Amino acid sequence: MTDLSEYRALFLEELDEQLQYIEEEVLRLEHEGATDTAVDRLFRAAHTLKGSSAAMGYHKMKEVTHQLEHLLHQVRNGERTVTKPLINLMFTGLDVMKGLQAEIVRTDAETSDISPLLQQLQQFSMNAASESVIPDPPNAFSGGTKEELPGDAGQPPAQRAVYPETKSKSQTIRVNIERLDHLMNLAGELVIDQTRIQQVNTLFRQRFGSDDLVEELFQLSDHLSLLIGELQDGVMKARMLPIEQLYNRFPRMIRDLAESLGKQVDLILQGKDTELDRTLIEEIGDPLIHLLRNAVDHGIEAPEQRRLSGKSERGTVTLSAAHQDNHVVISIRDDGAGIDADKLRGSAVSKGLLSQTEARRLSDEEALQLIFKPGFSTASAVSDVSGRGVGMDIVRNNIERMSGMIDVETVKGQGTLFRIRLPLTLAIVTGLLVNISGRVFIIPMSSVAEITRIEAKEITRLRGEPVIKIRQQVIPVVWLHDHFQYPRPPVRRYLPMVIIGRGEKRAALAVDELMGNQEIVIKSLGSFIGKIGGISGATILGSGNVALILDVESVVKLSGHAQANSSI
Repeated sequence: MTDLSEYRALFLEELDEQLQYIEEEVLRLEHEGATDTAVDRLFRAAHTLKGSSAAMGYHKMKEVTHQLEHLLHQVRNGERTVTKPLINLMFTGLDVMKGLQAEIVRTDAETSDISPLLQQLQQFSMNAASESVIPDPPNAFSGGTKEELPGDAGQPPAQRAVYPETKSKSQTIRVNIERLDHLMNLAGELVIDQTRIQQVNTLFRQRFGSDDLVEELFQLSDHLSLLIGELQDGVMKARMLPIEQLYNRFPRMIRDLAESLGKQVDLILQGKDTELDRTLIEEIGDPLIHLLRNAVDHGIEAPEQRRLSGKSERGTVTLSAAHQDNHVVISIRDDGAGIDADKLRGSAVSKGLLSQTEARRLSDEEALQLIFKPGFSTASAVSDVSGRGVGMDIVRNNIERMSGMIDVETVKGQGTLFRIRLPLTLAIVTGLLVNISGRVFIIPMSSVAEITRIEAKEITRLRGEPVIKIRQQVIPVVWLHDHFQYPRPPVRRYLPMVIIGRGEKRAALAVDELMGNQEIVIKSLGSFIGKIGGISGATILGSGNVALILDVESVVKLSGHAQANSSI
């Protein structure tokens, strides 16, 4: 008996791709109607999956795809039209196939009972399609036989050949992600060594002047720096994936959610080719799902409510991604009811988070930030879909853990926009080196808004906490010395300040000295040391010394109590 275990991994990869492809095509069929090319694409995908499942001995998967293929065959031959019940039945079959896929991955066996689905598919194929018909676009075929292919003349429909689409294929290979991670680690080590070589070269020049050997070392170091930079860039690009791979899971989710809520929602996806590190693509998925579900559940109004407001009955949710500097900006926009700032203030007071006086002092922008407080919600009832605000603190924490930021904008009655800003990668980043009590710390540049020097007398107190004023904005001051329990430096006229954050959420980190920027390789502290408040990792400097990387958000949160009791 042939051993098929060596082909199992390849089959599972193909299965995952084909199921995703089928889902996309069914969604396209629902929106665009039954064009002959759309049905042909679906038929070919089901036929391919049926053959590979049979070859691997997964008979339940083969049988489900066979029945779906038969329904599509009826559509291709004009024996039935594409209706809403047909689309829903195909989605049901797809869900069962995904369940079988999960069983094959876990146990290499199909254990689900698929007989109810097979009976439903067979019964449906025998009955005439009498349900409401999805209108066909021009040139679609809703009756008669189908654009005959060469050699098909005179052939019965069942015997006609299926010709694959002719399209160019990119020359690619599949690589285990662990191999890419290993290459990334090696590239990181080379970055560290290259930085050390540069520092040695600088010391040689200081000691020996413009010696011939020193100049040769300089040229070698310069060339090595160029090659390592290109190698690093190449490895990072190899780890990058188009965000389309993340987008693919959302159309079906929005479609099902809108139907369950009785709403009409169009999902617009923009920037599918925008590339992001595969680790970030995995991590950002859950926050995006939460934001999209909230947009449909509590952002988009019911059709009758939208009609009374003078809007189209169909709401729109737009998910877009684009590169901006060395970051990726992901936006989730809906054209729904927006977020009511007064309602947020009232909810905060009723929950005891703010007094009436404090709530009245908040600007609309400040009130909007209340949705990120733990457990905060304005939902009048708990639904299967979390209310706008429930879990938003988790969303923000997850994004900040990726060295990202999230902002929100809203216009009452017109909609809401959530904007997420992420670094391209978390493996090698640019860091700002700062001196704190003779020790070097690193602040990720993705968290730095600006760098400035202020006079000590400009530090004042607001509600007992030190603050500075920059361009009409009051920013709290955080002394990193206090957080790490280091002695503060002697009083000086001017103090270096690193402003972190964006928009209303900013803080000024007081440091002793700014030491410049440097590409750093982030290293985990390991389980032996564990998690330390205010520290996200470590790196190795050109001197060979270890420097700790600051988790600036954590520093600000943990320093809040110390600030109130410290003097300037």
